[in-house]
Amino acid sequence: MAEITHNDEEKILGNLYELDFGQHSKRVENKALPMDYVRLVYEHGSRKQPVTKTVSREGDLLFGKYLYSEYMTNESDAHRHILWEEKQNRDRFKQGDFQKQKCLWKIKDGIRKKV
Repeated sequence: MAEITHNDEEKILGNLYELDFGQHSKRVENKALPMDYVRLVYEHGSRKQPVTKTVSREGDLLFGKYLYSEYMTNESDAHRHILWEEKQNRDRFKQGDFQKQKCLWKIKDGIRKKV
């Protein structure tokens, strides 16, 4: 798992953690919150719609070009608490070694190059 801690024009800095994917998937599934609505974000604003309605990537007459969508919950306090717990759990993970990874990339001028 990678955690980005700093991002500027030339460097992306962060931490790399070893992760047991199966165990992590089960934990995420157990802590999942119900999604109450979808927030559709456009160039000039956003709107909410029910999760049961299909998300359309069409532009909007009022808000312009579609940019992205986010599934949201009404339980924001519970969501914040889960994110805080996950941050606390990351602090106890063993840090990985970037040099041992087979896929190292360098980003320069917006172009990703394999190192």
